[in-house]
Amino acid sequence: MAKREEGPNSYRVSIGKIKENEWSLAAGRYKPVTNEAVKHDKPADILADVLKIENVIVRRGNELIKRMGGKK
Repeated sequence: MAKREEGPNSYRVSIGKIKENEWSLAAGRYKPVTNEAVKHDKPADILADVLKIENVIVRRGNELIKRMGGKK
């Protein structure tokens, strides 16, 4: 039998561990839990980006209105 590499969706569990859990084969019960620190952008930076994008949308929308012969 070929050896399989463990990955984020595959891992080995000992038969003893399965026996301890009353033979439950629910994968979530045995999946290793790893917590990774997440680095979030500063709220002020996120808001600045949103406002830049919103300004582009408004500008382009106004240009489209002009092309269609509308006011603005």
